[in-house]
Amino acid sequence: MKQQSELERGRKKSLEKYVNLVADGAIAKAEESRKKLQSELERGSKKSSEKFQKKMKYVNIVADRARAKAKECRPKKEKLQVKGKASTIPSAELLEELIDKYPVVLEAKI
Repeated sequence: MKQQSELERGRKKSLEKYVNLVADGAIAKAEESRKKLQSELERGSKKSSEKFQKKMKYVNIVADRARAKAKECRPKKEKLQVKGKASTIPSAELLEELIDKYPVVLEAKI
């Protein structure tokens, strides 16, 4: 019984770490694209400047969406009853639901 409880806690923690890793990866990838485009914009001519500004606007929108999805995707603490005591460990079901609900964030990491 005790081993099963420890196993469940380990599973919840690893799922939480995974969701946070994916969310951080999506944000980092968007920020990387933003910085790369900004440096190209600074080096470019006026003609290419307009083109890059349009791309930059798109990258900013994508980066903001990635940040918003990551914020939604991060595990929400849920009160659980663990042997009669309230706990703030996120449930494994909730984390699995979040991962299933936001596959776009997963694709951004890959």
